Amino acid sequence: MYVRGLRELETAVIEQIWAHDRPVTAREVADALARQRPLAYTTVVTVMNRLVKKGMLTKQRHGRAATFRAVRSREAYTAALMAAVLGTASDAPAVLLRFAEELPADQADALRHALEAGGQDPGRKR
Repeated sequence: MYVRGLRELETAVIEQIWAHDRPVTAREVADALARQRPLAYTTVVTVMNRLVKKGMLTKQRHGRAATFRAVRSREAYTAALMAAVLGTASDAPAVLLRFAEELPADQADALRHALEAGGQDPGRKR
């Protein structure tokens, strides 16, 4: 799956970081990606630094090493994309209604539950 606005390798990197759900080193990401395809460590570092510049990751130095963390959870990023797309609609309520009609039953139930709870979910990731 491609993450909107990101290149293929950037998407693979951010997916690995989301999967770890904690600060990770470039080595950890490179090793995980190497199981899927051959990549140079320096390529992974370059991509991660590019994601820092794009505001997708934060970088924390630890001497010569560094850890990286996603600025937003996958859920928060996806929600922001959905909001951005909705913002382009000339009739947002109509789009929302169509969206809700297209949802599978389990997702519609989850949406209904979230709306009834007023968006308050203590386990929600930012």
